[in-house]
Amino acid sequence: MQLETKVIPVFDSQSSDNAGKSRTTPTPTASRFDTIAASVVIGLTAWFVIALFGLVTNMLPGLLFPLILGALCGVCSGLIAYLLMKDGPEA
Repeated sequence: MQLETKVIPVFDSQSSDNAGKSRTTPTPTASRFDTIAASVVIGLTAWFVIALFGLVTNMLPGLLFPLILGALCGVCSGLIAYLLMKDGPEA
């Protein structure tokens, strides 16, 4: 008898026993972390685009002002993204 024919029935019986246990629902902590991580990525992307636009076009004089403006817009867009992605009101 080959090894495959001995092993497959063992895994089939275990998979039928654990079929209900393998399906887990996502935890609220993981969902909250995913939402926060996505919001941070959106905010940092907005900061990068605005700061790069301000530096490349030289529309804004100096180096500090485009970076501060980009940071402000990044924080605002990240906050807006978090509020839009949040799952309903949490009391």
